[in-house]
Amino acid sequence: SPYGRYDRHNRTRNGLPRHAEWNYGPQVWMMNHLQIEHSGNNAFYDQMNISLAYQNFEESRIDRAFQGDVRSTQTEQVAASSINLNFVRFLSKKNTLSYGAEYVLNEVSSTGEELNITTGEQQVAAARYPQANWNTFGAFVNSQHRFNEKYLMQGGLRFTQYGIDATFNPEFYDLPFTSANSSNSAFTANLGMVFRPSSSWVMSMNLSSAFRAPNVDDIGKVFDSEPGAVTVPNPDLEAETAYTADFSLGKVFNE
Repeated sequence: SPYGRYDRHNRTRNGLPRHAEWNYGPQVWMMNHLQIEHSGNNAFYDQMNISLAYQNFEESRIDRAFQGDVRSTQTEQVAASSINLNFVRFLSKKNTLSYGAEYVLNEVSSTGEELNITTGEQQVAAARYPQANWNTFGAFVNSQHRFNEKYLMQGGLRFTQYGIDATFNPEFYDLPFTSANSSNSAFTANLGMVFRPSSSWVMSMNLSSAFRAPNVDDIGKVFDSEPGAVTVPNPDLEAETAYTADFSLGKVFNE
């Protein structure tokens, strides 16, 4: 059901409320998932998992100034499709290999309209986001080796390719561009080890890298995030990369 945005309703101008309405409209969310599992003792895998998923999501933002006649509505729809394949191969009692791939596609549709609640007149207005497609492809391999009861090591490598194609409507915002097209790729990896010198002690360390690609929300939205600030699109936004290292030590006292 629709619900009001508390912080916007608290804003005032000259001692009066700034907004007569500021609500999120009802959400529409459909989720579908099909999963296939197979156990097969062959050269390629011992366990296989295939996941197919599709989501269709809609949300909206509705606002009208205090004592104003025009109600603005921005509606977003996202169709998200994905396929994920995972394989596990037990190379030996001590070594397990897992690998797989996935593809994700997000189709984003964003519209805006204004309604004069006095006259009933409707017209097209600025949308919150550009019309856009966002997709990503990834492939990974991961290996786990248990040397003995004390030592366990695991390492993995992943390749990610992403792309985004966004088209902006120049009718409402005088931006210096009408589209944003970005494509990039990255390798990420992790290496970790667990050491159990006794039944009451455990030590572990892990090194890893991470990669986050900008999505349509990051690269293309236009809105006033707070008083005195406006967020504008950035077609040159690039991916983020992170590197982490951690070490942990655990001890059991008196059972």
